[in-house]
Amino acid sequence: SASSGHTANCSSTPTVALPVFTVNTGNYTTTQSIEITTATTGASVYYTTNGDIPTETSTLYTTPISVSTTTTIKAKAFKSGMDASSVASATYTFPTEVANIAALRAATHPGFYKLTGEAVLTLKSATRNAKYIQDATAAVLIDDNSAKITTAYNLGDGITGIIGTTALYNGMLQFSPRVDPGVATSTGKTITPALVEVADLVNYPAQLVK
Repeated sequence: SASSGHTANCSSTPTVALPVFTVNTGNYTTTQSIEITTATTGASVYYTTNGDIPTETSTLYTTPISVSTTTTIKAKAFKSGMDASSVASATYTFPTEVANIAALRAATHPGFYKLTGEAVLTLKSATRNAKYIQDATAAVLIDDNSAKITTAYNLGDGITGIIGTTALYNGMLQFSPRVDPGVATSTGKTITPALVEVADLVNYPAQLVK
């Protein structure tokens, strides 16, 4: 019948292929160049970075998008005579900068952070490549099970610019590095142990104490 033919025509309108990002959602430490493609020949891709759903009045994708701060890109592809694609989305997260370990400890966990200040290595272990670092404000355990830190540090070395993710494990804050921080920024630093009563140890997480 005419009505069933009309229904078939409506349901058979082809849909533009979903846009694809060449760089996946994730945590990044360097500027990313993101290309967006669609498998539909002749389709135009429009995108936004402000959270809005893209329309044909959004920015037309023509060249790779350079991203160096935390950004969500949403993309939608259009072609005359076809239904528009669904919305594709990708989020590129860059580390939040914290000045010292106290600020790192006070931040939201889990999170992705860059410790911009220098911290001194007070203890290291082959188990999970663990390292304990401390500055004038606090201390933290570096849990480096995937061996991202390749520089060989000595006790008393100052390390600057550590980038990593945080998590709480049995109440202990762990800082897991994403990249090698590079050569020590100072050497031979001395950390004076805090004199602590046993009952008070819980208030000195990861710190060198006596």
